[in-house]
Amino acid sequence: MIEEGKFSFKHRAAQEILAQLIEPQFYNDLRTKQQTGYIVWSWAQEELNQLLQGFAVQSARFSPESLLYRFDRFLEEFL
Repeated sequence: MIEEGKFSFKHRAAQEILAQLIEPQFYNDLRTKQQTGYIVWSWAQEELNQLLQGFAVQSARFSPESLLYRFDRFLEEFL
């Protein structure tokens, strides 16, 4: 999960737009290109007045540390 700051309607709208850009690219990079796992998912949510962006991969081939590295690399390239 990445914390994206406090909730406001303006920030939540921006978060939803960004999430629509991130989700297919995250799936394409980690599932299709890198073949890290069968389930690859990203999502945006608001909880307790905080905006969050979540990332998940179910993988039998890669360690949690390796997956975190791949998440970080994806985010660096995405930005």
